[in-house]
Amino acid sequence: MNRKIAGLVLILMICFSNSVLAANWIYVQKDADTTVSFDADTAFKQEDTLTFWVRFVYDQPIELGVKKHLWHYVVTTSGPRTFKTLVAYAYDANNNQIAQVKGRNYGRSLEGTATDNAVTKALRYAKTGQDNGVKPTP
Repeated sequence: MNRKIAGLVLILMICFSNSVLAANWIYVQKDADTTVSFDADTAFKQEDTLTFWVRFVYDQPIELGVKKHLWHYVVTTSGPRTFKTLVAYAYDANNNQIAQVKGRNYGRSLEGTATDNAVTKALRYAKTGQDNGVKPTP
């Protein structure tokens, strides 16, 4: 009887969980102490706008114990590219979310940066359509 209840609880948790979907992280580049990748499953293009997630993983935790950053960007792909942050998350070494920052307005071009390189690569994987709002697993 206990096994049936435990199994039912597990099935209900899976069906009704609010968890995020697994990510398809594509490597972009490795700088001195940071690996940059983007999630191909969340890359969407509409006309000259790309929406996607970028992940920065630090070899050693940076200030406040941050080991990973996830940034949700909207990018105008017509030149010069401009970037808008929808939301950013910080995670510790155990993948616990330790900070969240709401978006910022469109800013200057990030030409030549790791994020700009992620855009170039993400455009090859982007699906046509609107962002589905799913946050990938860090």
